[in-house]
Amino acid sequence: MEFKHKIKVAMAVVMVTYNFSAFSQPGIKHVEGEKENRSILGEGFGSKGPNVILYDIFDGHDGDTVALQSSEVGGWSGLNIHHPAVYITDSEDNMAALLIDMERGGQLNVNFDPVQEIFISYGVKIPAGHCFPMTSVPGTFPEGSNWKLSWLMDGERGYMGNDDVCLPTWGNGTYFSYAGNDNVIKFEVGKPGSDSNWFSFEQWNRFSTYLKSGNKPTEDPGILWAQGISKEFGQKTFSDNTQVLFDGDDTPDGYKFEDDNISQWNRFNLPGWYRSGGENVRALYDDVYIATGDAARARIEIGDAATYAECRTLDIQIPTSWSDDRIAFTLKSQKTSSLESLYLYVTDASGQVNENGYLLTSNILDVKESHEKPNKLAVYPNPAVNTVHFKLDSDRIEKISITFYNSTGELIESIEKDFPNDRITWKPKGLPNGNYLYKAEIKVSGEKEYVSSGKIVLMKH
Repeated sequence: MEFKHKIKVAMAVVMVTYNFSAFSQPGIKHVEGEKENRSILGEGFGSKGPNVILYDIFDGHDGDTVALQSSEVGGWSGLNIHHPAVYITDSEDNMAALLIDMERGGQLNVNFDPVQEIFISYGVKIPAGHCFPMTSVPGTFPEGSNWKLSWLMDGERGYMGNDDVCLPTWGNGTYFSYAGNDNVIKFEVGKPGSDSNWFSFEQWNRFSTYLKSGNKPTEDPGILWAQGISKEFGQKTFSDNTQVLFDGDDTPDGYKFEDDNISQWNRFNLPGWYRSGGENVRALYDDVYIATGDAARARIEIGDAATYAECRTLDIQIPTSWSDDRIAFTLKSQKTSSLESLYLYVTDASGQVNENGYLLTSNILDVKESHEKPNKLAVYPNPAVNTVHFKLDSDRIEKISITFYNSTGELIESIEKDFPNDRITWKPKGLPNGNYLYKAEIKVSGEKEYVSSGKIVLMKH
């Protein structure tokens, strides 16, 4: 396929530099809840959340065939019965799906109601010592078209040119791109050896994409957005709003490919396809997420940096309810538990995300509590002016640690005492009026540690 002319047009707009100030960002004020059940309080989240139709973190047992019923949301429609995908534990002790293994192809597919707007995200990894399809040297890329990492289409035979697009494909031996047998979308999304590359060997890469057709699908330009991220290369984002995403029935009589005049996607294959060959070829997939509807790109993510643009790890979380000022979600801890510092991000349906993350430390996500919670912690006065007291209702406390955060989750101060008396005093200095959060970790003799947290309001004169 000849991409040169259209690729030059796309490259004028492909690399995105975040400019958050021009738009209204979602604002996170507070996070509440315990263990896996959390709620985000704030503003500007939008009235509607995504319609999540599939989310699979491949939580199974080593060597077992991947279950069609997802471990989280939805399920797969089918798999390769001759060489079924299996669960595998990688070098990071993370459970994943082995979908490419030498000459075996363990493809999964999911069918869904027809859409013209969709958000897809998945993790992909070539383990240490293994090779990209059609290569025999680890850490190298092959020449030619050898791997369609995933494939979106219309119908079971959509790969024959019916509104199909690979997300992405290694199609010409030079860069990753969007392309398909329908030959409509041409979109470059990362070139190894350049600043746009995100694909890393031996590490997890996450690829996410959002596609939305124009109002008149075969006439008006739609939206193409993609994000590749890895710890090695960081986050690379691509966007193009100049292309029409559907072309109607453009199949010449007698042509080998098939198309119809219905503009829609309703099937996703993972992986899309790969060329057999090479030595020690292997690829793992994980954390497959698909959302549809007019809020498809609205999402919750936990990242490893204080600003969204600096994140080198982003893990999607699943909302259970969504409103403009409150989102409830179930914490997925499979990968986030390994991060030392966690930051929460909310993206609304228009694609706007809070620039600065809301800090969640690992120990906040791993709350330890006694079963009976016999010890009460009184916090007063609240609201406070210059002094806040923490009164302990026990004489058997061995140690207490109190950590204070501002409303964005930034650490302000910590107090720690061994064998404290019945009261600890905090005197905040140089802080403006507003809401602040505390987290108290209390160790009582002969009992388990428990945690108390809450909000303090400062109202200085």
